[in-house]
Amino acid sequence: MNVLTEIKNDITGAQALADWLGGETPVDCLVALCRADCCVQGNDGKPCLENVEPGWWSRHLKEPVARWITKELEEKNRMSLKTPHDDQLHICRVCQCCLALKVWTPASVLRRHVSKDKLNKMPSFCWQRKELL
Repeated sequence: MNVLTEIKNDITGAQALADWLGGETPVDCLVALCRADCCVQGNDGKPCLENVEPGWWSRHLKEPVARWITKELEEKNRMSLKTPHDDQLHICRVCQCCLALKVWTPASVLRRHVSKDKLNKMPSFCWQRKELL
């Protein structure tokens, strides 16, 4: 099963982002930057191997999830929520979330939507694993 199919089947990730966009305040820019840094160079200076499928949403605009992610990324950018690593943040293979959005998501929201099973599958250096376990 490819990442796109997994994301379409994983309503939990969609619920987490909808919950955040429904009123929660994004994390501080330093928190988002530290999280993004972990995804792109937390693997002993190399990108996390779970950071996969660069820009798939722009290649699959006919897919509802891809259109939704594209709109949410546009909203994120409109809100000036950016890190220097945005072009290197893709999809997490483990949780199937768009990392450019997820690094801004409050831990309180993530705790409600990321299972311990998924957290245990993440690399030991992963910011999600460190913050949520």
